[in-house]
Amino acid sequence: MKYDNNLPLWHYNYCLILFCEKLKFNKQKIIFYDIIHKKGRERMTISEKHILETLKVLERMGAFLVAGNNPPNIMTLGWGAIGYIWNKPVIITPVRYTRYTYDLIEKHHEFVISVPQKDLSDSLLRCNQITGRTADKFKELHLHPTRAKIVDTYIVADCGLHLECKVLYKGGMEGFSLIDQKIKDQFYESKNYHTMFFSEIVAAYTTI
Repeated sequence: MKYDNNLPLWHYNYCLILFCEKLKFNKQKIIFYDIIHKKGRERMTISEKHILETLKVLERMGAFLVAGNNPPNIMTLGWGAIGYIWNKPVIITPVRYTRYTYDLIEKHHEFVISVPQKDLSDSLLRCNQITGRTADKFKELHLHPTRAKIVDTYIVADCGLHLECKVLYKGGMEGFSLIDQKIKDQFYESKNYHTMFFSEIVAAYTTI
């Protein structure tokens, strides 16, 4: 998903450099969970490759944010940032108050970001044109939900990379602290502001 900006938000994500330096991603990965399966132990890790791939795909076409479980709902996510806060790997996701996804995150405090590894731009575009309040987006978009491994929601199985997230903190914009008037005029003329959810990435893995 491409936004007509002089400098896309992802270009400001150089907190990623600090994140990678802090965790020494050039030599190792950070292990968050060990899951016991019948065939042995699976490690779900977040790596520099996961982060860079997420940033690249978000800027190019966007990703799916999945929240809730009865049924789960999908939202197209086009903006965000990844960094290292409170000694945790954290992703910052902006969600507008008017979104059904906002209500689900407020209720469950967890979600999944499923990052496409193939061209799903048509589904990402269509996803933003229908509301989960009145439709099952998985069915409408012919996408396939599969249970997440840690959080109580689903992944989009059609995507290859998944970040499972638990909310740590949220901050509402309300327009009072937005210093850049051009951003305010371009994105918030209707005063439909974002809430910024700061969430720990508790698991990252590939499925395709």
